[in-house]
Amino acid sequence: ATHLEATTLSGRGRLPAPARLHATSPMLARHSWPLLVALSFDSVRALVAPLACCTPGGAGAARATARLPLVRLAADEGQMQSETPSTPRHDGTCVAPSTAPTHPALAVPEYDAETAQQAEALFQRAKRLQQTRQFEAAVSGFKELAALTPADGRVWMRIASMYKEAGRYVDAEAVLRQGVAACPENVLLIRARADVLCELKRYVEARQAFQRALTLDSVTPFAYDAWARMEMLLGRYDEAEALFRTALASSPTAILHHGLGVLQFMKLGQPDRARETLLAGLRLPNQQKHLPILHALANLETAAGNYPVARRYLHQIFMADPTSSNAYMILGRLEEGLRRYASAVRAYQLGATNTRGGSVGPVALWTSWARVEIVRGRRRDAVRVYQRAIRHFPNHPSVLADWGRLMAADGDVPAGRRILARLLSSQNRPPPYAFKHAIALEVREGDMEAARALYSRAVSELVPRLKAGEEGIEPGLIPLVHSWAVFEWRHGDVAAARSIFRKAEELSTSPCAWMFMWRANYETKMGNAPLARHYYARAVSMTRDDPVLWRLWAEMERAIGIEDRAELYSQQATSIKALQTINPSKELPKFARKKITRVGAWGHSPRPAPEVPGEEAAWEEEGGE
Repeated sequence: ATHLEATTLSGRGRLPAPARLHATSPMLARHSWPLLVALSFDSVRALVAPLACCTPGGAGAARATARLPLVRLAADEGQMQSETPSTPRHDGTCVAPSTAPTHPALAVPEYDAETAQQAEALFQRAKRLQQTRQFEAAVSGFKELAALTPADGRVWMRIASMYKEAGRYVDAEAVLRQGVAACPENVLLIRARADVLCELKRYVEARQAFQRALTLDSVTPFAYDAWARMEMLLGRYDEAEALFRTALASSPTAILHHGLGVLQFMKLGQPDRARETLLAGLRLPNQQKHLPILHALANLETAAGNYPVARRYLHQIFMADPTSSNAYMILGRLEEGLRRYASAVRAYQLGATNTRGGSVGPVALWTSWARVEIVRGRRRDAVRVYQRAIRHFPNHPSVLADWGRLMAADGDVPAGRRILARLLSSQNRPPPYAFKHAIALEVREGDMEAARALYSRAVSELVPRLKAGEEGIEPGLIPLVHSWAVFEWRHGDVAAARSIFRKAEELSTSPCAWMFMWRANYETKMGNAPLARHYYARAVSMTRDDPVLWRLWAEMERAIGIEDRAELYSQQATSIKALQTINPSKELPKFARKKITRVGAWGHSPRPAPEVPGEEAAWEEEGGE
């Protein structure tokens, strides 16, 4: 991805930081620097220097650059300008006193000779500690350097990057907050803090940081891209689309086309528009082999059933990167679509076991491999795949969840319970689907009290994080709370069911049609027709083109003797159904775009898949589809 960013920036007359490129992949750095040198010969020194440690004769190449003008690289953004030799800086660059920075974020503060010498000594000592993996001592050294040169944003960025590498995002955010306080106009620090806030799920603060960064620099597309992807994660698709389009209008890049295309395809259900957006990204200069866009197109064509076209895109990806995990995943889904399960297993197996620098493929390839083995009826092979996967990914929640479900479904209920209990105990904050699978097992075994205890534990552990609105939203948590209400309703505690229905509605950050429909169905069974009508109206106002909702509303009106309304709603349902049969829409209905992240195979129906075993039959009895 950094290599692709390098080509994108070079097309706009800008250069990525070589240290960042080299840290990502020395091989890609060696392949990227000739492209950038073609843009500006002055960049040779900066690009060759970090490669001296990994290329034969690198030291000689680095010495050869001594005759070139010294350059200063802006931290993490890659802007470059030639400078004449002057006072040495603590990061190994030199700054000419007469050179004026083009942007406050790129400004390198000037210090007297004594301070510069002291800063250089501190930097070299902290750098040696970092290289010898003495993390705490290195951080202390860089913090001492930050206290000496607080206006130099590069020092704050280095400390934050070390914390992020260690997974200490809270400390990284604290350091970046101090850096922003010391350098309030530094766009790069503000943007870096916004990214860390996203990792911490402090979305309101992250949004404010993105707004501040764009106020200072409204041209750079990276802040738009990161902000839009955050909104997409939160389900705010309209806001995400507006951000992508604003950025594309001012500075079209391949990565922005990729983000908008993924949004249109995966979230908005607009495959045709997504295809146009992604192809427009490929038509940009030097972007004909942009791997993320090729991945997205291959995924889109696979989902659309255009398998020959998808194979062509996959061929281009494998030619550029034979170890691409995403490409193996898409190829496996493609073979599944053709019902060539042996070929699908082979694709997933190759992607999962193809080591990259000593590590295996991502966990999704392992779980997909096991899933297809189950489809083929080779359940013992699936168990062996899960056992292999858990050795590579100890206590990974998705592996444990799928493995426990398989063992319980095969009749080994004690083993299934042990694995699911391990899942719930091995995570500081178990994901909602972990509770879902454990509850489903207890309900299937008839232990309702154990299921109720798991529901109570899930709500007590997970729900408090949602009281701050968007902060700490867990995908699947609202459906889990809602399923508890359905559970209590099915087992006779209607008062508790109503209370939990209300809790689910209060915790939901945006209206949801399927939730309103379930509440309307509940109130109908309780004989509360006015309240049921209220919730049917709210559900229909969100998705007018769903015939199931109109038919259920008609049945409710007919049950209480209001035939004129029942006839009107029945005609509406029949009309919509007929139009959908004659001219089926190529895009998903509005409801499918607005629903909460799915927990099961919901399809395009306005109701979720049954959360409680036995619920499917009850739904059929109520006239559902």
